[in-house]
Amino acid sequence: MGAHLHKQLTAAFCCIGAIATWLLVESSFAQGIYSCTDANGRSYLSDKRIPECIDVVQKELGKSGIMKRQITPETHLSKMDMNGSDLGTDPAKEKALRDMRQQKALLDRYASESIHTQERKRALATVDESINYINNQTNTHLIQRQVLVQEQAAYKTQQQTIPAVLQQKISETEALLVLLRQQLSDRMYERQRVNQRFDSELIQLRPLWGKTTSSQVSK
Repeated sequence: MGAHLHKQLTAAFCCIGAIATWLLVESSFAQGIYSCTDANGRSYLSDKRIPECIDVVQKELGKSGIMKRQITPETHLSKMDMNGSDLGTDPAKEKALRDMRQQKALLDRYASESIHTQERKRALATVDESINYINNQTNTHLIQRQVLVQEQAAYKTQQQTIPAVLQQKISETEALLVLLRQQLSDRMYERQRVNQRFDSELIQLRPLWGKTTSSQVSK
């Protein structure tokens, strides 16, 4: 085969190792994140303390995804309510206090709907950047696979033995495309979860913002 084609193949595959490495660490693109699982078994990721997990242990992860520390519940629903009354072991009162703390944490984080909207856009932009990167890499490797298949067909036409190195490159490309498709599926699911989280927060926050506005007007 022509030297030019072999140079194309060499250049095309020199980045496979780098791409594979990126795929392993890409999921930790956020610069320092919090993670937790709430009492209902739902998992969360955020760049700030997570209101839904205020009463459970949260993990703070570094850029590399390694846990930096564990954050214990603020008071683990201490038996005293906001007025100093003894809560005892009443589950309803404990839930009310937990809800109160979650609402306060949400208001502290999102003082207005515009801030909440901006945070949603920022979170989605991070995921979308990853999706675009995966799509670009997929298109690149689809083109590379086409080049390899054409070379393979040329060997077959000339009734020559297909080199083992060419067969290996085709297999590597196919495997990488499968991996990229899985990564894309994961990112699309993550995008859906981000929207669901912000939608859920919005349902809780709108009445709280309304109370805050009414309180300010009455003053």
